[in-house]
Amino acid sequence: MITEVSIKNLSLADKIEFNLNTGFNVFTGETGAGKSLVISAIAFAFGMNSDFARLRKENETAHVSVTIALSPDIKETLGRIFEESAMELDDDEIIITRSITPDSKTKNSVNSLKAAVTLLNKIGRAIVEISGQNDELLLLEPKAQFELSDRYCGERLASLKNLLFSIYSELKNLIAEREELKRSEGERGKMIDLYSFQINEIKNAGLYEGEDGGLNERVEFLKNAEKIAQIKDEICVILDGDGEAPSVGESLSRLGGLVSKLSKFDHSFENTAAALNDAYYLLDEVSNGVSALNDRLDYSQDELNEKISRLQAISMLKRKYGAEIADVITYCADCEKKLEQLQNFEQNYSIINSKIEARFAEYIAAAERISKIRLENKEKIEQAINNELATLDMKNANFKLMLNQIQNFDESKINPNGLETIEFFIRTNPGTPFAPIAKIASGGEMSRIMLAVKNVLSAYSKVPSVIFDEIDTGIGGFTLNAVGSKLRSIASSKQVICVTHSPIIASFASHHFLVNKEIINGEKTAISFIKLNQDSIEGEIARMLGNNSEIGISHARELLSKNKS
Repeated sequence: MITEVSIKNLSLADKIEFNLNTGFNVFTGETGAGKSLVISAIAFAFGMNSDFARLRKENETAHVSVTIALSPDIKETLGRIFEESAMELDDDEIIITRSITPDSKTKNSVNSLKAAVTLLNKIGRAIVEISGQNDELLLLEPKAQFELSDRYCGERLASLKNLLFSIYSELKNLIAEREELKRSEGERGKMIDLYSFQINEIKNAGLYEGEDGGLNERVEFLKNAEKIAQIKDEICVILDGDGEAPSVGESLSRLGGLVSKLSKFDHSFENTAAALNDAYYLLDEVSNGVSALNDRLDYSQDELNEKISRLQAISMLKRKYGAEIADVITYCADCEKKLEQLQNFEQNYSIINSKIEARFAEYIAAAERISKIRLENKEKIEQAINNELATLDMKNANFKLMLNQIQNFDESKINPNGLETIEFFIRTNPGTPFAPIAKIASGGEMSRIMLAVKNVLSAYSKVPSVIFDEIDTGIGGFTLNAVGSKLRSIASSKQVICVTHSPIIASFASHHFLVNKEIINGEKTAISFIKLNQDSIEGEIARMLGNNSEIGISHARELLSKNKS
């Protein structure tokens, strides 16, 4: 679960630090005080969509750090994620740090090690579910409805969906390959001519990897041959002497011999004698290397022109077929494969068709097993969500999970989800027809439907933390008691973090944080996050009730007493 959050240079906050606990954590404060900052910060830390970048201070680098304590189950899950990223997970907590500069560049780290945002996102999806103010709109998306309902069906369905996706991906590639083969005769003839020309052009060039590097080096050498010859001659004069004085080698040899004799009388010169001996042999290598330049300097203008011409030919092929010679060779191999397919159309078409038929049969078999599991769980899901809706003051509502078979299913209709579509239907009053939730549910009802779905599925999710941002939107009266009770119920098995304007929902919380905005010296606005004690909680609940008098405090105390029990 999330244990600590640190935020710097965000909106009106210079620095905010607070600890979070197990159970039900609630954030309250005046409208505009900055309660949703915590949501934005946590979402940003995990690489999720967030207003964090928009909220950062101008010309300042904003930072957020989130500390996560790991239970054995989550540690096992994250261990696999870390292993995929070639990282180790040794501790029982991890610290994610993320920053964004004024020019919108981000830096990410996990336990002080640089990390890709994809890793942060994988960690985030294993740690926390965030339900924002408009997240009930996700319930309207077919993809979300599939994901939510299928999660209830457990690991058996999840495993089968992974298998189905693998078959689906291969089928898609095979069908695309078959479509490539089904080009018209005239088009296929053009492609055969094109591939043949390109293959011949590359093959006739006789390329090999690294050739251009060697050619460039030789051309550069030959272009500077005159300078190199002058330098060589000067080195030879130094090495061989001028005819009167001994050569450097002779002098170094005599010097080495003398120091060697000296070292017999004074052992401190032994290392010096050895170094002079090494220098003599090194000098000999220099002499041999310089002498070898004679062969390399033996060239003609024709050789230089030939090598320049060869480089130009290679450059032309790289412009057409790839950035490097290796890319050109790979392109040629791809062309040969495509040419072979086009030239053996009927045989290859038959082979691909056989593969498609076999994979399609596997797809249908896996999809039918998935359909069976969905059908087995359909009524269970409906009953569970209807029970939750009843506790959320929607006793007359009736939720239905519609499994709609895709008609005339064939290869053209394959998809990652199988043989049916899923749609959430509801009726909110007896005697009225069922309809998609988008057409029936009001804003407050959508919030409760989302909460019901989340609560039903929370038992099937290993995610240890759930965040709700203003879940009370559009809800009032006694329904708020039901929502608060439901949040407390979820908090019995998960960490719940909730931003709310409702004193009733806040009264159910185990831990209460006040987000306070104040004006300093009439010039500066600052935000602070304060964890409240019991007396302060009563005062904050009274403020939320709109009555700071003794009567308001008494009402707050009564509310807390009833809802914390």
